Amino acid sequence: MPFENDSFDAVCSLFSFRDWYDKREGLSEALRVLKPGGKLVIIDPAKMNRFHGFLGWLWMRTYVSAYARMIYKSGDHPWKWLTKTYSSFGTTKDYVRMIEEQGFSDVKSKVIFPGMATIWEATKLNND
Repeated sequence: MPFENDSFDAVCSLFSFRDWYDKREGLSEALRVLKPGGKLVIIDPAKMNRFHGFLGWLWMRTYVSAYARMIYKSGDHPWKWLTKTYSSFGTTKDYVRMIEEQGFSDVKSKVIFPGMATIWEATKLNND
């Protein structure tokens, strides 16, 4: 990112984290540009575990795809990419671990009922 180190109080990603090409590199950059004590907040679709992820994929593959085809009157609709990116998205715990591995502290996750999205929060430690 074309920003100086320690520039921002918060970095937020709302329903785009699953599309990041390199999530580890993106998290590393978020950490770099955050001020000490700054917050990272990510909200994206939830996969509480692999089984829940399979059910989500099945829902998107059948219902969401059929509904989108009906509205767009074509199989070439923008919602097909949601199914593809969701399929390769990890679980809530996978990303808690990844955020911690990139150097964030106080990493928390909260699955929003009924498992439609996860909120991840983390803090950049002070540079002591």
